[in-house]
Amino acid sequence: MQVIEIHQRIQALAEEIKAKPEPLKIEIPVGRHAVQGDVYIQALAAVPTGYELTIATQQIAPGTTQGSRHILKSLAGIEMYTSSDASVLDGPCIVAKKSFELTHPEHGHLILCQGVYRITYARQYAEELRRVAD
Repeated sequence: MQVIEIHQRIQALAEEIKAKPEPLKIEIPVGRHAVQGDVYIQALAAVPTGYELTIATQQIAPGTTQGSRHILKSLAGIEMYTSSDASVLDGPCIVAKKSFELTHPEHGHLILCQGVYRITYARQYAEELRRVAD
C-alpha cells in the first residue's frame, strides 16, 4: 500500500467521522450554562416572567449561514417561549419534557436533560476591539 492510498483512507475516515459526530450528553445545573459555538444555554428553574408560549421552531439561532445551524433534532416534548422585550442577543426559552438533542455541523451535537433552558447569543463589541501594539 502506498502512502497516497493510506492518506486517502485516512481522509475518507475523517470525513465519515465528521459526518456522524457523536453527541455529548451534558447535565447543566440550574443557574449554570453550556456553550455551543456562539450560543449560550443556561439552565433555569422556571420560565422567566414576561415570556409567552410561542410556536416551537427547530432552528434556535437566527440566520442562514452554517454557523447559525443550531438545530433541535426533534420538537417532541419541546415547548418554546419568547419575550416581547427580548433584545437581538436573547433567544428563546426552551422547556423540555424529556432529553433532547441540539445539533450543529461545526460545534458538535449536545444531548441535554429535561428542564428549562434560556438561549442567548454571543456578544461582540467592535468599538472596543483594538489591534495589539508591538
